[in-house]
Amino acid sequence: MNQHVAVQEIPTQATALQKTRQQGRFLKGPIPMRDIASAANLPGQALAVLLAIHHRAALTRQSWVTLPKWFMQELGISRDSKCRALRQLEEASLVRIEASAGMSARISLLNTRELDAAVRLPWRNSCWSVTADGMQSLTTTYEIPASQLAERRGHLAMWPVQMAEKSWVDIEVFLEAFRNALLALRPTDLGTIDSEATFALAREVAARRTITADTRKPVHRRAASDAGEPHAIGSNQKF
Repeated sequence: MNQHVAVQEIPTQATALQKTRQQGRFLKGPIPMRDIASAANLPGQALAVLLAIHHRAALTRQSWVTLPKWFMQELGISRDSKCRALRQLEEASLVRIEASAGMSARISLLNTRELDAAVRLPWRNSCWSVTADGMQSLTTTYEIPASQLAERRGHLAMWPVQMAEKSWVDIEVFLEAFRNALLALRPTDLGTIDSEATFALAREVAARRTITADTRKPVHRRAASDAGEPHAIGSNQKF
């Protein structure tokens, strides 16, 4: 008498890997649309690199991941393109990067909770406050709406350079507030801004303004008698 015995396959790591290869890899979410929009507005392959980081994080279940050469080649991303994209994503506050000489860069995704913990609103220093509405001066009525924070002149943020020209602005205090406003509010065009070059130019403009202001100050000369200096003797003066 023939008996049919049901055979049940016991899944192993090898069979699971084979099944994954047969079905193809996929991208696991959720991925915040705000992050996708921010990366999509960056030049080059920033969005592709961001999605690659999400894939590696989900696949390895690790908070810190690397982007191997073979994986980048599958996506058609060169080493230079990957490096540029990582810098842009870091400037856009989408990732955190740890780099060591001779080692692959380690990348961690920045989530909303981490950003909120880094800069809690409302935030303020001695001259500026940052709220969901933007930046407000604490000493004047000057305001910068949140929707205008990322306005640019080329790759430079407009506001730090413009504020550096104003005599009443302490540029270092403003830059501290501006940096925290970008971090907390994360405008869509944030990643297109070269923050390092922007801040350097703002400091240069502020320094030039200070030098110019000093040269315009009137010089008050003391009378020779007040200074304790001898009077000049004319040619017709008698002894």
